[in-house]
Amino acid sequence: MGLVILKAVITIGLILCLAWIAEKASPRIAGILSGYPIGTALVLFFYGIQVGPDFAVAAVPYNLLGHVSALVFVYLYFLGARNSTIISTIIASVFAIGGYAATAWVMGTLRPSLLSGGAISFTAIILFSFLFRKIPNTTIDAPTRYTPAMVLFRLALSTSIVLVITGLAQSVGVKWAGLFSAFPLVVYPLLVLIHLNYGALRAHTVLKNFPRGLWTVLVYSIIISLTYGRFGVFLGTAIAYLVATTVLLAINWQVFFEKQ
Repeated sequence: MGLVILKAVITIGLILCLAWIAEKASPRIAGILSGYPIGTALVLFFYGIQVGPDFAVAAVPYNLLGHVSALVFVYLYFLGARNSTIISTIIASVFAIGGYAATAWVMGTLRPSLLSGGAISFTAIILFSFLFRKIPNTTIDAPTRYTPAMVLFRLALSTSIVLVITGLAQSVGVKWAGLFSAFPLVVYPLLVLIHLNYGALRAHTVLKNFPRGLWTVLVYSIIISLTYGRFGVFLGTAIAYLVATTVLLAINWQVFFEKQ
């Protein structure tokens, strides 16, 4: 029970912090930060704590393949998000989740190494960045004040996904644990709220910039595989976050510091 509470507290704290930063800025920055290793980091961290560092490290190559599933998720959400109605949100969600599951099944037929998994992730990020290149970056002129119910929805959904994925890790094995550790548990609730409150075009901006943030997840996952065994879960996580944050700032410093 204590571990479940710890998972919930850490998940809620990180998501609230990211949401506050992202939504005070713009959908563009929200999309980039949604690709930052929050979900993946949480899941791999709890794999290391709950099952052991070796299990987390073994899951990393499949986590890298899971990036392809995450990119298919956001692309299919983009195709399904045509307007700001609830029906459009449901259709986009069904497309996205179904696409993630189908792609994960295909990726599960492979036997990746750290190198091949990283190469597939690298190629997928470039491909989907190209597919999203013509989507315009939009801004939010009049931010909506989120109600407690809307915030609770986001937190409940993200926390539930973390609890389910980490809780099933041992029973489903390294392959599926790794593939589903890449599920976009931060970007999905954010997408739904922005889609319903600000419309499909703002949601498209988040989606357009998600691959740009995913570079940091690629780096984070690789660093985890190199540090968990040598330095342990806590120090390994700290090192991976330090490197990933450096990469995030190096790639996106102009976006973060330009006038929105």
